[in-house]
Amino acid sequence: PSAPLLKRSELLDNDQIQAGGSVVRREHAGFGEVRQAAPAARFGASPSEIAGPAPRLGEHSVDILQALGYSVEECSQLVEQNIIKA
Repeated sequence: PSAPLLKRSELLDNDQIQAGGSVVRREHAGFGEVRQAAPAARFGASPSEIAGPAPRLGEHSVDILQALGYSVEECSQLVEQNIIKA
């Protein structure tokens, strides 16, 4: 196997990358266009897909802490003290 050695800036414009659908481009509120690698394995009977973008910093902090047994008040204190982001 052989392939050209591409710079990062050249990768997204490469014909093979575009034809193979190796990069998924989506609009994300607050960020604009977000590009990420498509799932490497692709199967007809059980297609894989990207469910959504990575969570924002602190997006699930309170949910996770509450699942671990922290109360709403404790989570609020952690946010107020800048110990966690929410």
